[in-house]
Amino acid sequence: MRIGELSKETGASIRSLRYYEQKQLIQAQRSPNGYRIFDVDTVQRVKLIQLYLGLGLNTDQIIQLLSCKDDDIITAIDDPSNELIHAFQQKLNQVNNEITTLLGIKERLEGVVGTLKRKGVEKRC
Repeated sequence: MRIGELSKETGASIRSLRYYEQKQLIQAQRSPNGYRIFDVDTVQRVKLIQLYLGLGLNTDQIIQLLSCKDDDIITAIDDPSNELIHAFQQKLNQVNNEITTLLGIKERLEGVVGTLKRKGVEKRC
């Protein structure tokens, strides 16, 4: 299938598919006229890549995960390896740290806004 067909099947943009190919997440053969031709299994691989991206993993992490499951990428979720669990745990830890940081910023901003509002009210009185 050509890149446009793969895009329609997966919902991934053509630009994203070219990027995945550049990062060697997917591979295409070239037709005599230079068009990219993808194997039908690439549809499942792109969907898995999209799932991992949706979970917040970056392409380097996805490359690592897919390389250990290259022979059967569909079972990567059904039969998670320690590497997969570790990658998701790292991402979860990162998200939790970001939440903690953002909650601290929120608290400080609420304090500043409260102070500014009180000062604004004092000036009007």
